[in-house]
Amino acid sequence: MPRGYAFLSRLAGFAVSFSFMATLLHAADSSPLKAGFGVVDITPQIEAGKPTWLAGKELNRAATGVHDPLYARALVLDDGQRKLALVLVDSIGLPRPSIVRAREGLKDFHHVLVASTHSHESPDVIGIWGPSEGVSGVVPAYVQRVEAGIVEAVRKAAAAAVPAKAEYATAEDETLLGDFRLPEVYDGVIRLLRLRRADDGQPLGLLVQWNSHGVEPDKNSLVSRDYMGSTVEALEKRHGCPVIFFQGAIGGLMGTPKKLVADARAGKISGGIFGFIDACGAAIADLAESRKRFRFRYE
Repeated sequence: MPRGYAFLSRLAGFAVSFSFMATLLHAADSSPLKAGFGVVDITPQIEAGKPTWLAGKELNRAATGVHDPLYARALVLDDGQRKLALVLVDSIGLPRPSIVRAREGLKDFHHVLVASTHSHESPDVIGIWGPSEGVSGVVPAYVQRVEAGIVEAVRKAAAAAVPAKAEYATAEDETLLGDFRLPEVYDGVIRLLRLRRADDGQPLGLLVQWNSHGVEPDKNSLVSRDYMGSTVEALEKRHGCPVIFFQGAIGGLMGTPKKLVADARAGKISGGIFGFIDACGAAIADLAESRKRFRFRYE
């Protein structure tokens, strides 16, 4: 349960989105629900003399390489009357003009929701993490690539859509969170939306929503999805299907679990900062696996 100021509940916005989506797609209609997933690589090219400024922490942090790739991931849902796209971008966060431009290429969709993982090891697409204060770090060509990647991921998902069944589940563990500002308020619920093929029950994909900043390694200069990518990779290996990680309410500052921080400082987690990132991702994947059962089925 939330601690401190209980009325400052951090109930994640995507719980509302998932409920809306279920209501939308379970309308009284004879058409079956169709679902599809699409993934597009949006990793920046790191070139000498053309700096890619990393967002989210200190200024003047130019990328020196890529630890793990960035993606635009999309889920398309179609009930025969309306099409909905949920898109997740491995990014610090996209400004509204970028989302509007992406939606221009998806006018046949009734709703296009675009969210970001808020990775602090992704390129500056906002304009406040450049080489010095007041100097933008945005590379316009990269922003255009992200916008195009959103459209491409949605089109891939739409092309892959097949009749599907949707199921929703939750699990909870506040110990996997650390609130680093007062008052301490926690939303320790992980939310999962699983899509399965209607004909044989095989997995189509999984949506996971959790509520925590990335690990934010100090002075890191490698592009990375942070623990969000580690969570996705762990769940994709376990389920054999695409996984999309949606970030929840993380302001305040919801972040890395204090127990894992203590373990890392005590030398109990090997592999340096990225070993720590993988440990966080694995812990959250384990939490997702701990859900007792899926419920609220829609088809």
